[in-house]
Order: sequence, then structure tokens, then C-alpha cells
Amino acid sequence: MKYRTMAVRTAIAMLGVLAMTTAGQNPALAKDWRIAAQAEIDRFSDQNPNDYTGIDQLLTKYGLPPMKVRINGIDRDLTSSEAEIELAARKAAEAKPTPGARTFAVPTDAFSVAITLNYDLYLNRVVTGSWNFRDNYVNGSDPDDVATIQSNLGGGCFRTGALVRKAADYTGADYTGQTYIDDGGVGGSPIFGIRDRTSGFKLLTDNGYFKATYNKTGASGCGSTKLGAQFQYEHNQDGSGGFSASAGWGFFNISYANGGSKLRKGTSATYL
Repeated sequence: MKYRTMAVRTAIAMLGVLAMTTAGQNPALAKDWRIAAQAEIDRFSDQNPNDYTGIDQLLTKYGLPPMKVRINGIDRDLTSSEAEIELAARKAAEAKPTPGARTFAVPTDAFSVAITLNYDLYLNRVVTGSWNFRDNYVNGSDPDDVATIQSNLGGGCFRTGALVRKAADYTGADYTGQTYIDDGGVGGSPIFGIRDRTSGFKLLTDNGYFKATYNKTGASGCGSTKLGAQFQYEHNQDGSGGFSASAGWGFFNISYANGGSKLRKGTSATYL
């Protein structure tokens, strides 16, 4: 099924009129219902970032199309259920560590990355880039890992809005404080740092996500313009010192004071 912007607008407007009419309020205030509805979507997605089908149920409940999902190594949009099946298969196939062994290179299956792209109820675009290390992978040190959400702003049709960060160890303990915004991404590609430290044989930033909302600017000629987005994450193992990075549509450059073994993974671009 194809979703067109006008159809989405119409569905949202009808839901708003229904909500206000049911409550006995003036349909002219229909936009107000979106505040609570968007808060419900945001709250659920922030608490359950990997429950793609659950998020989709909320999006479609309020007249929005399902999200688009891309995962590293798969060059096409996936449905929420397809993405969950693929990520579950990768989790089930995690390699078992060898007791007493030390890995000097980053294993190619050390982590996976994914990106989701969807509308919010104001027809802005919401992009969430996520990562997930193997639960049995424990090797984090200076310098920090680096990630970016790269977005094509459609020649001024969108601008970078709110940025949200989240990180946890494999038990679910919150370590969001181990992440930070290195560059706010005025040009569309915010850069994030991840302090991938370990404690108690656990990688503190085993999994997490960065979310960016791209607001419509209202510029002329932007009615049918799509936002393009992709996500990249680079893990640096056993280096030392800091880093400097730059990112934009089509490039992501990182230099380290003293880099160790590095592994970068990214998704291909999706558009909405």
C-alpha cells in the first residue's frame, strides 16, 4: 500500500474532528488532540525502541503510515515485523566467547545497526538510529565510539529539531549519561559520542539509540519533497585519546589521536 502526503493529512484531520466532536468540542480546535496523541507515541517508542510492531500500531491508530526500517547488510526497506524477525535471528546467532581469549580485532558480528523513519502527527519526520552489541561482547575503551544520523534536508525543506539519546547495558540498566551530542547537526547530520566503557564484565553502552526530529520549514515548493536518512556507527577498540569528526549527506569522516581497531557499520538510505 502506498501512502501519499495528502492522504495522511486527510486521515489526521478526520481523526481530529472525530476526537473533538466526540468530546463535544469545537472542530476548529482539532489540532489540540495531537499533543496528547504524540506524547503517547513518543513515550511508547522511547520506552520500547525495538518494539517496531508496537510503534506501528500506535502510528496507524492515529492515521499515520507504518514506519520504514533499514538494517545494516539489507539494502531495502523492511516492515516492522520483517525487521524484528531479522534482528531476533541475529541475536540467536550470536557467537559464544572463548574462555580466556582476547580479541584484538573487532569481530565482524560485534554489533548491528538499524534506522527507522516515520511521520509524527505534524508530518515532521522522525529518524531513530540504533545499535546493539552482542551481549557477550565486552571490550570498550578510549577513544569514544562515534555515530551519526545523516539526513538530506531536501534543499531547505526540513531543519534539524529535537535530539534524543538513550543507552543501556544488556540487562536494561540505563547508561544514557555515557552518550553525548558532539555536533548538533544544523546541516542535517548530528554527531554523537558514546563512552563505551565496561564494568562487571558488561559493556555499559551495549545498546541504545539516537533520535532526531526533522521539522518542516514551510519553504515554497516543498510539498512533495522527501527526507532522506541513514545511520552510521563506528566502534573503536583499544585506542586512546579523543577524536574529531564531521558528517553530512554522503560522508562521515573521523580522525583519532590514537585509534585502535575500528569497525564501522551503517544502513543504506531510506526516504519519506
